[in-house]
Amino acid sequence: MKFLKTSAAFILLYFFLSACKDDKNPSPPGIELLSRLDFPETMTDVWGYVDPNTNKEYALIGFGLFNDPPNSGVYIVDVSDPRHPLQAARVNNAPGFDMKVWRNFMYTVNGRGGTGGILDISDPSKPQLVGSFPSSHNIFISDDGFMFSECPGLIIYDLNPDPTNPTPVWSDDDNNADCHDSAIIGDRLYDFHGSGGTNIYDATNRAAPQLLGTINPPFIRFHHSGWPTEDGRYLFICDEGAAHPDADLTVWDIGDPANPQLVDSFADSTATIHNIYIVGDFAYAAYYNAGFRVFDVSNPRDIKVVDEYDTNSESGEGFNGAFGAYAFAPSGNIYVSDMQNGLHVFSFRPQLSNRGVLAP
Repeated sequence: MKFLKTSAAFILLYFFLSACKDDKNPSPPGIELLSRLDFPETMTDVWGYVDPNTNKEYALIGFGLFNDPPNSGVYIVDVSDPRHPLQAARVNNAPGFDMKVWRNFMYTVNGRGGTGGILDISDPSKPQLVGSFPSSHNIFISDDGFMFSECPGLIIYDLNPDPTNPTPVWSDDDNNADCHDSAIIGDRLYDFHGSGGTNIYDATNRAAPQLLGTINPPFIRFHHSGWPTEDGRYLFICDEGAAHPDADLTVWDIGDPANPQLVDSFADSTATIHNIYIVGDFAYAAYYNAGFRVFDVSNPRDIKVVDEYDTNSESGEGFNGAFGAYAFAPSGNIYVSDMQNGLHVFSFRPQLSNRGVLAP
């Protein structure tokens, strides 16, 4: 009995000391692969959708690089059980290079012009083609229903009058090749204009954006995409054209958008960056041959890679591997599309709090 009491006391002491250790030395951030789903085609971008009727989460992953239907389209994947994703539908009557969602509609483009598709995904297992609009390279949709279409130039459409027939309300009239992608966060519009720099607009009036400033230093070859920190003070720009030793990722203080200041950068001689999104203190990047990377951006003037997962066996600066990363699912899971290796569903553990539970 004395031995059992001593053993029990030792076990209790061990767990007490372990808990104390976790308080003082929280676990480092970490990526966990929850599942992967293969497809026969070359994959493109990825986005997310939540069915308001069931609260199920879906990943929307495109296929058919720069092709048109039926050789291009979108898979709709039920990821409500992230360890067992299920294909809900395969769309091949609308292109699938890039796709975004507003309400129960999915808007898709082929990456180069022609005709884009509008699908009603009220029933994700039975998407219905309900409209079209001029295709482009990339699109982004604001929460209040305005679509920002890049290449040729930047065109803004109002979806509110009729979501199946977008109404153009503004264009920058730039019909040359200097364009690529955009993002609208609140009333701030970020126009990543390829070799033409990054333009920052006040888009309070969606039909008449006002240019606030431009970032176009000689060391950024191609302003591909980017994202601001949640306070809007800093802007991250992905340079898809960067060649070592130039930086793949630059960070700018845009507190005064008319006078942006470079405050940090990140370069990888073995890979090319593609897309990045910021949620809280972390940035989630699709980094082509390097795969999926997570940066700690709590101090934008000193960013750090905290974890990574190589989704592709290839290496070198080039355009294979991780294409897109969607980081806005209510569950906190991240969807990453790999051009050769399909859909990856990840979780990311930021860190343990001082009480030993996952921090938000």
